[in-house]
Amino acid sequence: MKISKLNYFLAAAEELNITRAAQKLYITQQSLSENIAQLEEEYHVTLFRRRPSLSLTPAGEKFAALARQMIGLEAHIRAEMADIAQQNAGVLSIGVRRPYSEILIPHVLPQFVREHPHIQVHVFASSTPEMAQQLIDGKIDLCIGIARYMKNRNFENTTLWSDRYCIVIPDSILRERFGMTEDDLQSGREPDFSKLAEVPLILRDSKANSRPTSALFLLHNGVANPNVLAELTDPISPLRYCAQGLGVTFALEKVFNHFTRFDAQGEKLHAFPLPDSAFDPSTSLCTYKGRYLSHAAQDFIELVKEAGASGKYF
Repeated sequence: MKISKLNYFLAAAEELNITRAAQKLYITQQSLSENIAQLEEEYHVTLFRRRPSLSLTPAGEKFAALARQMIGLEAHIRAEMADIAQQNAGVLSIGVRRPYSEILIPHVLPQFVREHPHIQVHVFASSTPEMAQQLIDGKIDLCIGIARYMKNRNFENTTLWSDRYCIVIPDSILRERFGMTEDDLQSGREPDFSKLAEVPLILRDSKANSRPTSALFLLHNGVANPNVLAELTDPISPLRYCAQGLGVTFALEKVFNHFTRFDAQGEKLHAFPLPDSAFDPSTSLCTYKGRYLSHAAQDFIELVKEAGASGKYF
């Protein structure tokens, strides 16, 4: 049996739609259906129920779990044999939490590519729970995400850095809406956050990890119906809006530091750390225990650790 057949089956199992799965694989629907039929004939089982809609049978559920293991093992074999053969070629697949796909990876990759010019690097930016599942399924070699979502006995975790959330206020809004001056800031005075009810807010979308923390902070300060000017999906755009004086936003302190050092255009921004919350945004690097890591993957991990420890990008 070819590994490609397992990949075809898993695509159908994930999409539960032959048309979408075939498009994803760049093959015809007929070819995909024939490959699934061949697997069912080879193992004398029915893998899918076809009606009323496509779904996995109990045999299909078990087959999917075993297929993921086999694909992971085949990737392990390829990586280890490539290292032994000293071909210095291969693929490194990395999952990265969205903020750090923009502010860390662009600084780390150039050095990695210089040292490993024949390694193809695939970077997937997504949420930490999604990356954790990709790591289990063997779709990525390592991931960089929120430590609290990496609690799995099969994971090997290394804490990269701690972080905290801040509320970010542009200088004009701090002066006009909060009545604060530079002298007030120098004296350590904080804004009266109850005034946030009157201030436009620029927030991440409802799926972002920052939303529960920002919502609790607003409620704590009596803001039950915030004036939301915009909801944005990426972590940098809210800071860009904020730097144009359009409103107040929330950001990780390290993302804010990177933005003000490397990307900021517009008004001066002021960040005020939020009180400690139950949500810990500390970041860790995670690999799967016992799964082979190529020399290139190990070198990439060291570069990320060095970048985190140096603080030069934050």
